[in-house]
Amino acid sequence: MTTNDWQAHWTSASQARADGQMSRSLELFSAVLAAGPNTGEPYRDAAATGAELARNLEGVGKLYATHCADLGIASDECPSWARHDRFVRDLQYTVVESSLGALKFDAGTTALQLQTAEALRAVGRRDLAWSYLRRAIELGAASRHDELRIARLLVASHGIGDANDQLERLKEDWRGEVADIIADEAPEPDDVAPDPVARVERMVALTLTGLVLGGREPPEAQERALLAAVLELVRQMPGNGPAHLAAGFAAVGVGEIAQAQQLLTTASWLWGEARPAAQALSNEVMLALAWARAFLLDASGPSVIPGVAPSIDERLLKIAHARTQRAQGAVFQALDLYDEAAAGYLVRHPPMSYDFYKGYKIVAHEGRYYAVPGSVHEFIIVDGVVCGPSRAAQYARLRMPRWVANWLRGLARAGRLRGVWSLLQTVRRKLYAVRGVKIADDLESLLASIDSLAPGST
Repeated sequence: MTTNDWQAHWTSASQARADGQMSRSLELFSAVLAAGPNTGEPYRDAAATGAELARNLEGVGKLYATHCADLGIASDECPSWARHDRFVRDLQYTVVESSLGALKFDAGTTALQLQTAEALRAVGRRDLAWSYLRRAIELGAASRHDELRIARLLVASHGIGDANDQLERLKEDWRGEVADIIADEAPEPDDVAPDPVARVERMVALTLTGLVLGGREPPEAQERALLAAVLELVRQMPGNGPAHLAAGFAAVGVGEIAQAQQLLTTASWLWGEARPAAQALSNEVMLALAWARAFLLDASGPSVIPGVAPSIDERLLKIAHARTQRAQGAVFQALDLYDEAAAGYLVRHPPMSYDFYKGYKIVAHEGRYYAVPGSVHEFIIVDGVVCGPSRAAQYARLRMPRWVANWLRGLARAGRLRGVWSLLQTVRRKLYAVRGVKIADDLESLLASIDSLAPGST
């Protein structure tokens, strides 16, 4: 295979990974590495792809093990689990080989040393992993992301070599940072007040690092003081999602699980209510939000993996938000959330058949063509307008007063009801019209209008 050939395969492999075609991506990366590229990047990409797939398959392995146990079969004697385990193990060894290949070209990168250490730990070579982790510590963390990865590996390497000493030094640094930020909460009169956004983001990173490092039982007074400081921040900024996020992590750190669930649910819900503000936050905070939501859905896991956002079932998340709203007395908001969650599981009133095209549902109705955003689960077309169903009508049936019914009958007999009915129809369309719908008289024009949109605008 020539240089141009493996580069073309590398591009195709990266595109397949971006498209979610993981099996195809692995095949192409295998062909690329077999050609012996003269740069480390293909090796790093191949390792990252394999590691991502292995992490995603962890849940499948647990599912197989559960099914085998239900059948009364030990995991190692269960054919389905054995095949899955063998595939994942082979994949993890491939990640090790790819990581070691990348190190031949660039051994001075902390992230690459950490990737190799993680890969070796995954195949059970903790002894070899420690040498790469130690090299990463010597190179120094380039970001909070690297610090979290180092902390997680040190916790996992407890008892190997001088990992205990390194872990204790990292914990001592963390305690010092906690003391500094608590002191910043009460500045001297002449001091400049710290930036609130930066302070909140630092709190999120600090509490999350504390979770990765692991506290003592019972929690130290300093960990309690950190929780108190973050709770005071929540009191000062009641509508700030990251503040609730930091408080939730701090509560987990001291074992206050019920309080943590309430705080993290509030943080998650606030984020959904104020998406534009959330977009300005750092990637680390957005990842922390993903970990918080995963905790809400399963308090026993998953573990915090730096740089990796766990997959979240949005339907279950909406149910968790609804419980919180109901507990706070916001019954109608809770009902709306329950309805949105249920819509993800079933379609109650399918209006008609439709095809998909570039994120839209293409519908033909009464001689016209409609493109409805794919995120809209339910809709109905009223007088040429695509409308969402009224949620309020699903929960209440209002009885019309007798005098109103008699008045409407009188208008009907007098021939004056048509204008009133038209007004009601107009109001309904304005209230329930779905945004982002495209309409055309023929299919070609409709598809052309979708194609003309800038990439990402859908």
